[in-house]
Amino acid sequence: MNTIKRIDNYKILVLLPMFSALLLGLSRLPINLDMLVFVAFIPILYYFEINSSNKVGNQDDNFHKRFLWKSSLMHFKNGVVFSTIFLLVSIHWISIVTFPGFLGILLLFGFIFGLLFWIVGLFYMIKPKCYRLSFILVWLSFEYLTNYTEFKFPWFNIAYGLKNSINLIQIAEIGGVTLIGLLILVINYLFYLSITKNKKYYMISFLILLFWYFGGMYRLQHLEIIETDFKIAVLQGNIDQDLKWHSSMIDSTFNIYESLGKKALKEENVDLIIFPEAALPVYLLQRKQYYNRLIDIVDNFNKPVFTGFPYYKQEYLHKGQIEPYLYYNAANLFTPEYSEEKVYFKNILVPFGERMPFLDDFPLLWKLQFGQANFEKGTEFGLYKIGGYSFSPLICFEIVFPQFLRKISYDFNPHFWVNLTNDAWFKKSIGTHQHASMAVFRSIETRKAVFRSANTGYSFYTTPDGTIHKMTNLYDRTYLTGKLSIYNGITLYVKYGYLLPIIIFIFFALQIFKLLLVSFYKKLMW
Repeated sequence: MNTIKRIDNYKILVLLPMFSALLLGLSRLPINLDMLVFVAFIPILYYFEINSSNKVGNQDDNFHKRFLWKSSLMHFKNGVVFSTIFLLVSIHWISIVTFPGFLGILLLFGFIFGLLFWIVGLFYMIKPKCYRLSFILVWLSFEYLTNYTEFKFPWFNIAYGLKNSINLIQIAEIGGVTLIGLLILVINYLFYLSITKNKKYYMISFLILLFWYFGGMYRLQHLEIIETDFKIAVLQGNIDQDLKWHSSMIDSTFNIYESLGKKALKEENVDLIIFPEAALPVYLLQRKQYYNRLIDIVDNFNKPVFTGFPYYKQEYLHKGQIEPYLYYNAANLFTPEYSEEKVYFKNILVPFGERMPFLDDFPLLWKLQFGQANFEKGTEFGLYKIGGYSFSPLICFEIVFPQFLRKISYDFNPHFWVNLTNDAWFKKSIGTHQHASMAVFRSIETRKAVFRSANTGYSFYTTPDGTIHKMTNLYDRTYLTGKLSIYNGITLYVKYGYLLPIIIFIFFALQIFKLLLVSFYKKLMW
């Protein structure tokens, strides 16, 4: 029983995951604490290292089972503690949008991080030779898998902690945020070895950082970016979220965007004008009155307008569907000559916020209403051409998904991205800043400019090197203009984007398989 008592004595070690969670959460705040990501995981590595020393000696089978159960439960609990602290620091802003949704996220990711700690704990206890890779592989697999399932929410990538380090994130064009995350974890581990084993690892860590930093600097200075004469105006209407959908606001909303567009055209002879997500809060293509109002604005501008708006179809499609209507978060290009017929429908919807998960599998969920919209998912990518250039729209949440943009780049290779969003839901929280910063990573991964139009901010545009230009202030009613810059090459990430995470995931799966075999063999021997 001595070993189990030793584990009980280590209850104080819960402070180590808590400290890691705090450091990691602070790196996501809109202040320059980027470098915390390079030390944030050291307390966790120390936590697992100490617990791995609790090896099982020559004991009976019942002892082994009790030991593994108690250790596994401890790791799971500490994973939940880590998750709770990390989420409270870094994404507490979700509670502003939906408090029940935030509680749901705490529960869901508490379980996921608990499972993550449990898996790593098994590696540390049963297969100590593999523990040096286990945490890195488990974490990167976790980040990769958050891009999928009905609960997809890839907001946790540790690469986003480097949001202010433009030199360091240039490497995203090679392997995306997964490669950045891998390097961050490796440096954490080398620093940990420097503290606990041998100081020579400090030198290796700093050499990697120096090569990484100056390599990014060199890439920034030598990236062949071409500035075109194609000018784009981005409008920020700053429509109050509490008033946005009132029928009394419709006419004034049209007037606001018309006025901003006229001011932008007075300043420069722009070639494209961009309104935000759902900028026109009316079923534009079904309400002839407001459709004609927009066409009048476009004709007066004598310039194309790309805008977001709601859309519906009268149709029954799902079992359990209550109304004979399908609703979409839509966007479209309108020009003085004609209106584009192929409306873009948002492909990736926010879980719970825009659609209840598993509606297709459990029709009874249609009867549950927590304020979500239950939009339909679009099934096709958007591609629009204007003035000899092409762009693809990304509505709000879609810019968070690197694989989504990579697929569009690989299939269609647009010249730039148009990101429409309505971050008024986030008010002045750090969620607005976090969402905006992700556009920089997508710009570098694909080497394409991003023109971001947000209802209340932040609006801006990037060049293909990820540099942000003319960022607006929150809650300003304003506009900005900029010239399109293009990069004619195709990045390694766009060509082979899935390769790195798939290799990591397969390698980790093989290690799991080997672990199961070893565990089964030991059980037979016992």
